[in-house]
Amino acid sequence: MKEKTPHRRAGINSIRQAAKINAAFAQFLNQNDQMAEWKKYRVLLMRVDISKAPDIAWPVQP
Repeated sequence: MKEKTPHRRAGINSIRQAAKINAAFAQFLNQNDQMAEWKKYRVLLMRVDISKAPDIAWPVQP
């Protein structure tokens, strides 16, 4: 079996690192989307008309 050259190893490592960065960025975007949904939910909760109890229309929790 032919040994890997340092150049080839560096290329493989670069691809692995890029994949890890892409995965981390996707997770970051997902967390930001989730945070935005929770913030929207909080605003909707503040707008609930409690004078209509017990027939309150509650917003859907994310």
